[in-house]
Amino acid sequence: MEASPDLWATIEAKLSASRHLVLLASPQAARSPWVGREIAHWKQHRAPATLLIVLTGGAIHWDDTARDFDRTRTTALPPEVFGWFAAEPLWVDLTWARSETELTLEHARFRQDIGTLAAALHGVSKDELDSEDARQHARTVGVRRGLTWSLAFFLVASLVFGVMAQVRGDEAERQRKEADGQRRVATMRALLAESKNRLADDPRTAIRLGLTAHSVHPTTETRAALVDALRRTPYAGASNGPDHAGQFIRRLSGDAGVLATAGEGTRGEGTKGEGTLKLWDVSQPGRRRLLHRLAPPRGDVKDIAFSPDGRTLISSHARTVVWRIRPSRAPQLLSTLRGHRDAVTAAAFRPDGKAAITLDEHGSAMRWDLARPDKCDVDR
Repeated sequence: MEASPDLWATIEAKLSASRHLVLLASPQAARSPWVGREIAHWKQHRAPATLLIVLTGGAIHWDDTARDFDRTRTTALPPEVFGWFAAEPLWVDLTWARSETELTLEHARFRQDIGTLAAALHGVSKDELDSEDARQHARTVGVRRGLTWSLAFFLVASLVFGVMAQVRGDEAERQRKEADGQRRVATMRALLAESKNRLADDPRTAIRLGLTAHSVHPTTETRAALVDALRRTPYAGASNGPDHAGQFIRRLSGDAGVLATAGEGTRGEGTKGEGTLKLWDVSQPGRRRLLHRLAPPRGDVKDIAFSPDGRTLISSHARTVVWRIRPSRAPQLLSTLRGHRDAVTAAAFRPDGKAAITLDEHGSAMRWDLARPDKCDVDR
């Protein structure tokens, strides 16, 4: 049906223009007010013989005594059908088709039932319908064979052209990736060259350029250049590396006066946990002085972060703790950030220092309100 501002008027027009009404009988149809309305309209304008019933679900039972459908056992017919037929009509039972996956006219039982329905619609016997269908089938077979060969030809041609297009696409993608790799290498080498030029006058920018080069193209070349830049800065020698294999973390405060270092694996290896987290005075280039050794909770230190003003320090390991950095006294442990189920592997402060972000080993992030470092709470 076409779109219309009056749905029922459109349905009435279609019903009035039809010679037969096929009712797909089921419990859902029996409960549908629209189906009942259509049957009521059909009863006013057509004879019972023009209503063809196809059972798709539920049950239909005829009561010979009452000369009507059994209203207590029939579940597939709407109330409007009751009392209309003077004799038991022949309905087509297609409930068996619910379990079939292939329903075509090649299916013997389906063809038989559809033939019963089609014969009534066309006003001819099933034998005449089958003969006409046989003639049409023979004609169709000839046309179908010609179409099959044509389709086979076009299919082979499309496959050939498709393979050729895929090959060209793969080659274009390979060239794109190769060009992208070349651009990355060129950018990385330009950054390394600029880092080397600035190393003597602006070591901080030089190191940042080296870090950027390593992020653009992380290779042995960029790592070696970055390590070389770190060794040649005015802060060279400010702290010793760990005497063991493992990760070694360095973080410099915002004023470049305090360096925090931590080595992974110091606990349980004969050192009794001493020196797991150290603070160094590096305010004078070329000289270092150990300020404090901190004893964080158990577990290797995974990350260290200074607040922008350098007065607060976060260390992440099995648990994440917040320290207050005091100029002339040992750091004070303010609070423990509890919330992550897994070990925290990274931490960072917001630029205003009022909040911090922590990230655990499975990528779950939390933001902490540090307005009062001694009473930290999850902000988001």
